[in-house]
Amino acid sequence: SRPSRSRPEFAGLRSPPGLLYDGARTSTLQSHLIAVARAYVEAVSALLGSPSRTADEAIAGLNDRFADGLGRTAMRLLIGALGIFPSGTLVELSSGEVAAVVATPADPSLYSMPRVRVVLDMAGHPVDPPFEIDLANPDGDFPLRAIRRVVTSAMDVAPVSIRAPASSSML
Repeated sequence: SRPSRSRPEFAGLRSPPGLLYDGARTSTLQSHLIAVARAYVEAVSALLGSPSRTADEAIAGLNDRFADGLGRTAMRLLIGALGIFPSGTLVELSSGEVAAVVATPADPSLYSMPRVRVVLDMAGHPVDPPFEIDLANPDGDFPLRAIRRVVTSAMDVAPVSIRAPASSSML
């Protein structure tokens, strides 16, 4: 027997939405939004004994699954709605410095305050050596910093190399 025409083919969400209704229509942005959001929740939740993943790990996995135009748009909308700055994103801080996001906090209420590695000073010169700042837990000896704007998203270009060992100077 034929499957119902009213049931989208992506109900299992094992792959991105594609052709629906026996190929008569392509999937919509709304179906991609639902698929991406559900896949993200499944990735960060420990389901059926599988280990949960961090927001960064979940986003990296979803980038591979939703690589088409609508999928990437849905990913950007989800990231923006959650206030996440994925690892590799270059951001300008309120101090005028430019930093690469190193890690997204585990606590969703702190997603907008990730750990960053300052790579350019206020004048745009490279910082030697780069140093890390946890925007969620700032050190009292230095001025508070916040993210002013995104310079380059991790989804726009190849991610910035942030896996180098942390410098000994932590702020």
